[in-house]
Amino acid sequence: MSDLSIRPAVHADIPGLKRCIDMAYAQYRVRLADLPDVSDGLDHDIDCHRVLLIEDRGQVVGAMILKETPAFLQLANIAVHPDQAGKGLGKALIGDAVRIAQSLGYTRLNLTTHAAIPENIALYTHLGWAETGRDGNKVFMGRQV
Repeated sequence: MSDLSIRPAVHADIPGLKRCIDMAYAQYRVRLADLPDVSDGLDHDIDCHRVLLIEDRGQVVGAMILKETPAFLQLANIAVHPDQAGKGLGKALIGDAVRIAQSLGYTRLNLTTHAAIPENIALYTHLGWAETGRDGNKVFMGRQV
C-alpha cells in the first residue's frame, strides 16, 4: 500500500467515492434484495461525519464512513473497489478507524453487516471484531480499541 494514500474526502471526491462504493457492493446486489443505495447521501456524510478514502493515482479505490455516537464510533460503511481486493486496503482503513476512535476517546468501534455475506463476517472476525447480535439479516459486530 506504499503508493496509496488515505485522506479525508471532500465534495469534489463524490463521483469517485460513489463509483468505488457502488462497484464494491455490486457483487452483493444478487444476494441482498433489501440492500439500500449504499452510496446515497455522500454529501451529507462528508458534511456531518468522517469520510476517508484511499487514492491510487487520483482514483478512489477504497472508502469508509465513520459516525460518532455517544457510546461508540460506528463504522457505517467500508468499501474497496473489487480490482483492489486482497491488497490490504480494508485492513488499512480499519486500522485508521481504530486510531481515530482512540484519538476521539472511544473505547469501542461497532459495525453492521449482513448475514448473507458470511465472508465479511469471517473477515471482520479475523480482524478482531466479535458478533454482538442479530436482527433479521443484520449482523451487529464490535471491537475494543
